[in-house]
Amino acid sequence: MTYKEGCWNKICGAAVCFALFAMSAYEPATARAEYSPMLKTEETYGVLEANRLDNILEKYFANISFYDPERATVMGLHDNDGKLTQRTAERVRDEIKELDTLLTQVRQISRNEMSAADSADAVILEDILQTDIFNLNNLQMCTKRPQYYLEPLKIIYQMMIKDYDNVVQRGDNAVKRMNAMPEILGQAEKNLDNPPAEWIRLATSTISAFQENNMKQFLEAFKGYTYNAPFTRINSYNAAVMKLKKALDDYSVFLNTLAADEKNPLRPGFGDYQFGFYLERFYLTDLTTGGARKLAGKYFSDAGDNLVKNAKNIDTMLAYSKGWYGVLNSIQRTHPDLTEQDDYSVTGRRPKSDNSEFFQLFKDEGDRAFDHFDLHKIMDYPDQRLTYKEKPDFLTLDSDDVSYDPPFDLDSERVSTLFIAVPTQELRLVKDNLEPLDRYMSEHYNYALIELAIAGNIMPGLHMRNYESSKALSRIRRISRQPDITQGWAYYSEQLADENGFFTEYYARFMRSYLMYERAAMSYADAYYNTGKWTKEEALAFFADKLHADKEQAENYFLRITLKPTEYFAAMYGWDQILQMKKYYMRKDAKTFDERTFHALLMEQGDIPLQIIKSEVDRQRKEIRKRYK
Repeated sequence: MTYKEGCWNKICGAAVCFALFAMSAYEPATARAEYSPMLKTEETYGVLEANRLDNILEKYFANISFYDPERATVMGLHDNDGKLTQRTAERVRDEIKELDTLLTQVRQISRNEMSAADSADAVILEDILQTDIFNLNNLQMCTKRPQYYLEPLKIIYQMMIKDYDNVVQRGDNAVKRMNAMPEILGQAEKNLDNPPAEWIRLATSTISAFQENNMKQFLEAFKGYTYNAPFTRINSYNAAVMKLKKALDDYSVFLNTLAADEKNPLRPGFGDYQFGFYLERFYLTDLTTGGARKLAGKYFSDAGDNLVKNAKNIDTMLAYSKGWYGVLNSIQRTHPDLTEQDDYSVTGRRPKSDNSEFFQLFKDEGDRAFDHFDLHKIMDYPDQRLTYKEKPDFLTLDSDDVSYDPPFDLDSERVSTLFIAVPTQELRLVKDNLEPLDRYMSEHYNYALIELAIAGNIMPGLHMRNYESSKALSRIRRISRQPDITQGWAYYSEQLADENGFFTEYYARFMRSYLMYERAAMSYADAYYNTGKWTKEEALAFFADKLHADKEQAENYFLRITLKPTEYFAAMYGWDQILQMKKYYMRKDAKTFDERTFHALLMEQGDIPLQIIKSEVDRQRKEIRKRYK
């Protein structure tokens, strides 16, 4: 092509573009007159208000990152990953002041001008802000909770097992946080004032579990950071570890002194006012505390009836003579064989210490769950990495044997972890008496419980839900964490697995009904103790009577409801509300009801209050219908 031809082509292209622009500009005047006012009132104002909301959200993120960098890490905000949250009255006071300002700004937004989705986001952000302010004002985190000062250990560990950044950057920030731990633990000695004895024991036990085997489980997370590392990095890391270990030793001594000197300690848990606030403002329900207790009683009664019914299906005569507990003890609960031989000549293989075969069983069951529910058109296949790890001992004290750890909220690289608390190596080595290991496995890891753990935590449970909710474009929805919908979904997923033939053990349905009975009992105790209607002694007696718990088990149940007040009731409430939503749409749609679509719509809303989920699902269903008319 010659230079002149090239110039001519450019002139022709420009002429065509100008003509197209001119055609688009000369639309009929009547059309411009018709649409301009509509754009101004319904779209322009709505966009302006949505931008205001987004600006407030950015300020909120900046405040969290500055005042509470540990929480910022969990949210997926990593600007201050090398810092720890200061446990001081000044920090709490300043943070409340900033949050109050943001709450006022959110309430000034004109939600009538916004789209339905943006308006719902404004309600969610207001809910988050007022709950943050309430917690800072009422939970006495710095003065009454010795375990609060140990939370950085979990954050540091999580930083090292997730892939949101390169391992060197994550490790450098983790080392900075380890170096900052002595200062934080020093603040505990200044702040703590007669904390509950139960929480002192929890903090002391956490330190003991953390330091077991020279902090082996914690330090294993740093293998990628220290492998083939320069000497300067290794020296910095080793110095931080020694500094952390000494600080924990000193804190343990202080806690023991505190336990010996305590007088009139705080009653652990909530009171009626705090419980009522959470029902109204956090979960956005219309329940009173009395209504919550009544509903918890219904859940407990219904769960008990269902447990007895399933016990009779297993062994009618035994159920009549000794009740459900007699049936539970009579079942031969088969479980994986984890015995390990010291003698190589007996088995032909050396003893394993990495639990790979045990984890492989969970992986195989997880793969079976993915295939099963995809085949039955219950869920789509989740495209999100999942790893299986041994749960460190310092994370097992107040949680289940198998638990799901989601990615940080706003991270783009999303890796979930299924934590599994495995039997100790000493318990697994073959000795003269295998009864302790057999009893442990029978109670914690029989095949029915493994299938239930997979259904509730992976597919169609929390892993699937986290994957779907991460698709939400709204960052407000991605940072919202509502235990009612989260744990409620896990319970619902177990029921889905039962209804769709996932379980292979004949006693799996009975074990699920037993778990639901146990959860309903926790919900009942939560609603009564944490509203001030029960004393600790009454709660312990309830667990001993209704769950046949020994003293240690009853104390553990009690500890859990004091650490997570409202959450055990909320989980049962969330499960119940999901079932009610499903029944409503099944009646409304009749033969056109599609379960997979219902589940997708429900999960895509994120972990937001159930009342907002209901309205959003209803709105989006109407929009889908209009689209296809």
